[in-house]
Amino acid sequence: MPAARTTFSEPARLPRYTSYPTAADMTDDFSCEQALRSLHESNGDLIPADLALYIHIPYCRQLCWYCGCNRTVTQRDEPVRRYVDLLKQEIRWLARHVDRDRTVRLLQIGGGTPNVLSQIQLSQLLHTLRSVFRFTGGLDAGIELDPRQCDSQQLAALREMGFARVSFGVQDLNLDVQRAINRVQPAGLVLPLIEEARRLGFESINVDLVHGLPAQTETGICETVATLAASGVDRWALFEYAHLPEMFRAQRMLESSGVPGPAQS
Repeated sequence: MPAARTTFSEPARLPRYTSYPTAADMTDDFSCEQALRSLHESNGDLIPADLALYIHIPYCRQLCWYCGCNRTVTQRDEPVRRYVDLLKQEIRWLARHVDRDRTVRLLQIGGGTPNVLSQIQLSQLLHTLRSVFRFTGGLDAGIELDPRQCDSQQLAALREMGFARVSFGVQDLNLDVQRAINRVQPAGLVLPLIEEARRLGFESINVDLVHGLPAQTETGICETVATLAASGVDRWALFEYAHLPEMFRAQRMLESSGVPGPAQS
């Protein structure tokens, strides 16, 4: 048979997304009952698939004006403590619907700012997970980190807990951009953390960058990339800034600095 031929349409601007399925594809039509039914059905597969767990920590200590994530800004520890307690209850509840012979191979903790959790809170969370789920010996565990909330002691504790991957939210190393988005974290803070993560033996070090931010230039973002490349990071995630001030009120703060249009970003 002749080889199948693939045809492509004219180039077009694709929808912006950072997850799959995209938020625009999610509806309330798929109920909790349907989700549990699908989970129970997957338990009955001849060879049930391994599991990947994602845990969302929606708290931040400071509002970044560009952010469109699911997050709550607080300086108080009590809301975080209550959330972790409820999260442990939900983990135990969900685990009752998963066959014990299924193996967790991937764990990712994102946010928000996951490293607002104390070492004790994170240890308790991992203990709860391990008490109700079956983990592989070579668990692939990763966590997102805000450099402003991180230090060498925290990195050492994460490595001791078994995390193999860390992802630093960098966005841009240019101080003008950082001031414009209300997220000041100079290279002198970020680069030593990357170096320390390398020294501690993390298997993968990722940096998140955003293009299309106020005060950002092509030269500036290239300098950020060159600096980070020299630091020895393993992986890059480059996101396009989505300006939606009607949905995220804090983004209105950016307009005084000038938000680049599609051609510039």
